[in-house]
Amino acid sequence: ENVVKLYSFLLQYLKDLFEDASEQDIREHFQLLSKIMPHLYELTQLNPERMSNTLLEVIKEKYGEFRKNHKMYPSLDTLVYFKLVANLYSTSDFRHPVVTPCFIFMQHVLSRSRVRTRQEISMGLFLVTVVLEFVSQSKRLVPAIFNFLQGIVHMSIPKRDVEQLEITPPFERDGPLSKLLALSANTESTNLEPEKLQPADLVTQTITPDFKVRALDTSLLLIKEALQLVE
Repeated sequence: ENVVKLYSFLLQYLKDLFEDASEQDIREHFQLLSKIMPHLYELTQLNPERMSNTLLEVIKEKYGEFRKNHKMYPSLDTLVYFKLVANLYSTSDFRHPVVTPCFIFMQHVLSRSRVRTRQEISMGLFLVTVVLEFVSQSKRLVPAIFNFLQGIVHMSIPKRDVEQLEITPPFERDGPLSKLLALSANTESTNLEPEKLQPADLVTQTITPDFKVRALDTSLLLIKEALQLVE
């Protein structure tokens, strides 16, 4: 019983850490998560059924919140729980009491939530990364991740007002959001170097030229990874 309480406490602790994370502390929080992860794994092994039920209840609560407004991305702690599941459980099983609900939940977010800010784009790319972890063994084809990555590439293409490229929701085929990540043709943008997404991207709203490069570069790498899985 005490072990279950400790497990619940750690889950709540992660919620408190990431729910209100800022640019200043988000990197430290992820470093702490890496240190806590092995201990959570050990606790899970002590009583797999009880621990799984505890985590599943948290996921159910998060999904209930998401359903109330599915156009909004869930809070960052929800994404951290998904990452937790990817590390604590075997994701190769066709059905799993914890993995399967999370797998469906993530696809719903990628397919339904609006993508308008740096944070939402980063959260989506984070989710794609976790989904790919989920299917790394089973090599399942997940249309939601291809649609999302295609949407990010679509947003990175400069378009004239008369141009319309077909795209699937939650992305828009025209208007300002359809070229949200497109770089303007100026000298400043030509000096930008590709780099990985930063932890701060998950808690920042403003889209900058260097973020546009990061988002596109990450998307292209994830497309390559996803295609290699299903070849």
